[in-house]
Amino acid sequence: MPRPVSFYSHRCSKFYEQLSAAENTYGFPTVVNHLKSSVDKVAEEAVGISLKVHRYMPRFTLHNDVHFLNVLWIMEKLVPDEVMERLHPLECALVIMVAYVHDLGMALSQEEYDKINCGNDVDYTVWENQFRSSRHSLDRKLREIDGNSSFRPEAEVIRSFLLETYLRTTHGKRKRIEGWLTNIAHNGNHGIFKCQPVDFKEELIALCMSHGEDACWLRKDCQIFKENNIFEMVLEGTVNWSFPSLLLRLGDILDLDWTRAPVALFEKTWIENLETPEGDIRNSFLYSWKEWEKHRSVTGWEIKQNGNRAVIRWEARCSYPEVHNSFLEYKGWINEELRSVISEMQEQRNFLQNVNDWRYDLHLPDVVDFKVRPIIVNGEPAYVVGHNGMAVVSSTPPESCGGKTITITAVDSIEKESADIRQVVGELKRLQVWEMQNVFDRIARCQKG
Repeated sequence: MPRPVSFYSHRCSKFYEQLSAAENTYGFPTVVNHLKSSVDKVAEEAVGISLKVHRYMPRFTLHNDVHFLNVLWIMEKLVPDEVMERLHPLECALVIMVAYVHDLGMALSQEEYDKINCGNDVDYTVWENQFRSSRHSLDRKLREIDGNSSFRPEAEVIRSFLLETYLRTTHGKRKRIEGWLTNIAHNGNHGIFKCQPVDFKEELIALCMSHGEDACWLRKDCQIFKENNIFEMVLEGTVNWSFPSLLLRLGDILDLDWTRAPVALFEKTWIENLETPEGDIRNSFLYSWKEWEKHRSVTGWEIKQNGNRAVIRWEARCSYPEVHNSFLEYKGWINEELRSVISEMQEQRNFLQNVNDWRYDLHLPDVVDFKVRPIIVNGEPAYVVGHNGMAVVSSTPPESCGGKTITITAVDSIEKESADIRQVVGELKRLQVWEMQNVFDRIARCQKG
């Protein structure tokens, strides 16, 4: 059950509805009205900034308003009605804002790009030197091609890979997040991060940073909360600054479906990219390719409240063992994240002097329900995998050791394979791994025909 078409704006969320309702029920309607206006402006500005992400991170799945709305919708589905009704207006506003701004650290301003390109960005230079020092083959290649114009295309691929990796590994750091929030505030939005008398820009920066840290980071290690605490009286009620962070952790990792990997962008990113880089770059490209295939393989999912326990369920069909394995790893990450959030919420509950002040029970499950199937060819499970230039069709589930493997050198001897399928499978020898999905689609069409 991916995000419905009717959920096309942050204003469609229950968090925004709850915020709007507070104008009539909360003792400070002017403050609530200002919060609503701030939420609207932050969402609008964030969508504009997010358009810069794909320019320098072309091999990443969408990190734009599609992702923001998916995350917001998932967070809404995780919150029971009785919890939603008791949220502070500022908590509602923060949940929406953090859904929109948590990945803005992936966007690179023209000013920062120019400094990096000219070698004048100290942070990038330090990062690149450390990165290259642990990857000797990449460092040698860069030294070889520096200043040699005949290597220009290869140099561009490597430089693009370095910048993409830098943005991925630093997007949760303070500097770029603070820069974009300051940019939003200066863009005719004075007081946008205020809930009178509280200025919450620092807290919002910390919320964005937290999604790359442990679940307990805000409470234990973040300086602005470590010296005080994550609960604070704001006007008429208590705000839990960490609650939006815990929802974000789950909403972000649970955003897995085809809406973030559109076919047209997939083909432009992978099908047209026929060069196969080596070493670290190849491994990075293949990891990104698996992420795209993982999103494209999901056939359906749902998150719903079932009595006193939430249900989180996925189903997917995989053509590749690597992607199947990636799903199994992903399931483990989600289950680990669920356990860490459950544990942190229990710690926060114990932190309160009056347990009756606790109003954040999410009834999370201990594990997710995840079913991954291969596609079917001639009535049998089938996968396609590329290995050292060789392509194979396999009926072996990735997590098992035995089973039949059909290589392209032996495919003619397999009586069960039709001539059409043998012809298509034979073509795999010449293909890059990220082209195989189209070929396997043709295999499926042969099967249907």
